[in-house]
Amino acid sequence: MKYHLDRRLSLLTEPEHKGLYSWAINEVDDQGQVVGRDQIPWVWTLYFTATEITMNDRLTVKEARSGEEDKLDQKAEISQTRAIRAVLRPGDTRSDADRFQRTTYRMFGTDRVLDRFHLDIQALQTEEETEVCQAWGMVSYTSDADFRRDIEPDYVSFTLMVKPSTFEMYARRIAEGTADEVIFGVGMVSGFYSEWSPEVHTRDVKILVPGNDQKVDLPIGIEFEVPRLGRIGEANLYINAKRVLSKPTTNEDDGDEPQTTPLVRPEVVVPQAGIDPQTVKLLQSLKGSTRWIIGLLIVLVIATLLKR
Repeated sequence: MKYHLDRRLSLLTEPEHKGLYSWAINEVDDQGQVVGRDQIPWVWTLYFTATEITMNDRLTVKEARSGEEDKLDQKAEISQTRAIRAVLRPGDTRSDADRFQRTTYRMFGTDRVLDRFHLDIQALQTEEETEVCQAWGMVSYTSDADFRRDIEPDYVSFTLMVKPSTFEMYARRIAEGTADEVIFGVGMVSGFYSEWSPEVHTRDVKILVPGNDQKVDLPIGIEFEVPRLGRIGEANLYINAKRVLSKPTTNEDDGDEPQTTPLVRPEVVVPQAGIDPQTVKLLQSLKGSTRWIIGLLIVLVIATLLKR
């Protein structure tokens, strides 16, 4: 098995900015030169969005054999497990700035962008157990098995163990089709590193997986256990139902223009100031369009004479 690593790792115990952090991990090339900046544990929350959700049910029946090979024990081991698996991509679809602040993940010792993330949700045995979340990962490697060469990509998975009642609620949401948006956030992840920043967002994360595949060289006389993937200090799972709200009704005859109440022109009121009362009485008795026009002319003439 050959792991695909381009650089070795070294623990730095005397950083230049020791007032900001006391230790860091450096990537070192074949010439002994440090590549990139000091990497320190990243504790702030990082978000992922589910792109696919699968509900898995597995039934295992294992017949236990007795001492004699030709006889089968009457009792068989039967186990049934259920799990929810979500394929994740980095980023939070709820944020408009996600496309500008989306975090890029790489394994320590490589420049490859990691794009394979999974979340497994499983049920605890009892309601009394404590819910917990853990992380695991693997660096890309090449294996030769059965006369075939396989290349496995970089990989990170999260496992969220929840109470049985919580798991059933999640399973029901998925079956009912109301899990339209699933967002997963993790903070204080052991094994996640980034360069020092005064902000709570980072564009680049380096990952240190369990085991000795990514060996970290320690200074002489120093004993130090470097944090690797495993413990997660904080986990947040959001299962949202999204619905499009109703839009304003439209008038089919007018294309897409919204319907509005038509304007009503108010009746014209003829001013009566300065007009003889007998003239007003005359106008009120006029009927028909012709009489109305004649009456209006009379009013204009009288008003003109009064102004003189």
